[in-house]
Amino acid sequence: MGAKAFAFVGFVLLSFNVQAAPSPQLQALVDRTVDHGITYFHSVEKQSVQNCPQGRTFITGKEPWTGKPRDITLNEYEAPGSTRAVIIMPPTGGENIIDNQWANVLCSKGIRAVIIRSFELFPEDGFNLNMYDIEALRSLAAIRQTAEYLQRTGTKSIGLLGTSLGALQGAFATMVDDRINVATFIVGGLGLGEIAAASQEPEQAKLRDIRMQAWHLTQDQYTDKLRQAVHVDAVPYADNPTLAQRKKVLSIVALKDTYVPTPNQMRLYHVWGDQQLITSDHDHVETVVKAALLHGAAVSDFFEQNLPK
Repeated sequence: MGAKAFAFVGFVLLSFNVQAAPSPQLQALVDRTVDHGITYFHSVEKQSVQNCPQGRTFITGKEPWTGKPRDITLNEYEAPGSTRAVIIMPPTGGENIIDNQWANVLCSKGIRAVIIRSFELFPEDGFNLNMYDIEALRSLAAIRQTAEYLQRTGTKSIGLLGTSLGALQGAFATMVDDRINVATFIVGGLGLGEIAAASQEPEQAKLRDIRMQAWHLTQDQYTDKLRQAVHVDAVPYADNPTLAQRKKVLSIVALKDTYVPTPNQMRLYHVWGDQQLITSDHDHVETVVKAALLHGAAVSDFFEQNLPK
């Protein structure tokens, strides 16, 4: 990032505080994720296990932090003739066999499925707390650029399925982008700073220990520091009372979760006006697996019933 761009964005991040509604400074950052100037290339490579044409799509768009071009890769499961699509946001670690299963289930129902397979992330830095804002903007832009691509290629109604970190990112996009009105969030949560500070996910726990020791902080002090450091977050958008009226949401919540703490999951669930809920009396990873094994029909039926044709 150039020095001027860094100085500008740094000034913006330092100039607003957490509040009930998005500040003009936060909205200005979110607006940077809108990109009507994308280009794309799509190729069909094979048939999926559900005999859906499966291929790769490469989108070149604007990276919102620096404004420079960057590439997004989609793994796409087509449903020929469909005007409906679901964007799939994977958990930490990227696309996996479970995401591929979700895509196969959806395309077998005649719903186009696109997995956001990769996009440029900010390298994790033990002491640079800007990483959370940068990653939040980049993931939000990836979702919105994918929605732009889908609209240009015949999709009229767009849903989103997010798991874990993908659900946090997807919930943010669902709140700010009115092209996405139907969503399923699996072990997602609200309050990125609080979640990162409390998470027992091994990498986050290790990062927390390193920081707390280096900065001589207690757990409460560390939580406060992350709350103040994370500016690009869904929380300021979550109080919008129209969300429950405009968005159809199915939530799958793990009741024994320490990776995305269960209270944060319930906090996200309540944003949507207490709509459809599936609870799992298990931890984070087991709930992710069992969601695909036990609730695939419920999730696919939810999209089938709520995505307009």
